[in-house]
Amino acid sequence: MNKYIEGFLSAISFFTLIPVRGNHEISKNTMYFFTITGLITGLIAGIPYLLLRPYSSFIASAVAVSIIVIIYGFNHFDSIMDFGDSFMVRGTDAKQRVIKDKYTGSGGIGMVFVIYVPAIAFLTFFSPLSGFMVIIAGELVSKYATLLSMYRSKPFGNGIGSMFMSMVGTGSLWVNLVPLILIVLFNLYNLVIASGVIIIAYAIKTGMDKQYEGLNGDLIGSLGEISRMLFYFLAFVFLVLHLNLFLL
Repeated sequence: MNKYIEGFLSAISFFTLIPVRGNHEISKNTMYFFTITGLITGLIAGIPYLLLRPYSSFIASAVAVSIIVIIYGFNHFDSIMDFGDSFMVRGTDAKQRVIKDKYTGSGGIGMVFVIYVPAIAFLTFFSPLSGFMVIIAGELVSKYATLLSMYRSKPFGNGIGSMFMSMVGTGSLWVNLVPLILIVLFNLYNLVIASGVIIIAYAIKTGMDKQYEGLNGDLIGSLGEISRMLFYFLAFVFLVLHLNLFLL
């Protein structure tokens, strides 16, 4: 099998619950298709939003966000809860210990509300077509911000996060930029929004790196969830300010 086809299939198989036949190895080629998984997920979640939005903005938004969480196998949802718990304690050793334990406390539950409730709320303000585009663009930016957070980062521990950090190279960053061109076609202002989200996400990543003395899979996954919510928020701000072109 062509190594790039194998990379695409392994990315779909590992990062989503979308069924793919066969067992596919994770390799550096997998990371070339990291952002594509966001495009596919955004399309799958965006279609129900497009169909339900004329009847209920809340139901459409809640269903779309729920589908996104499910497609990723609740992995990032779990990451947010672990990050929330570790965020509440002080000291590097304590943060590293709490983020890796199996328990969920009030910090984890609180972080779920902080990330997902606003995400659903922001989506309710868009029209069916514009919300559909925002969902797709949000996934693309979320995945790219996640990928960038792994580039040349120092891991703590020897988990899956460490493995993926070792696979992200300069080539991965350039190849994954290609799908982001789509969001500029949707709306020229998305270029500003996407750039802002990626810059903020990288700043958060830098802060995490200092607080935890490295990154792990939960922190990386959390950055992706935070980035999506930030994209929805900034898109909402631009909507309120009437800074809209084309479909938004």
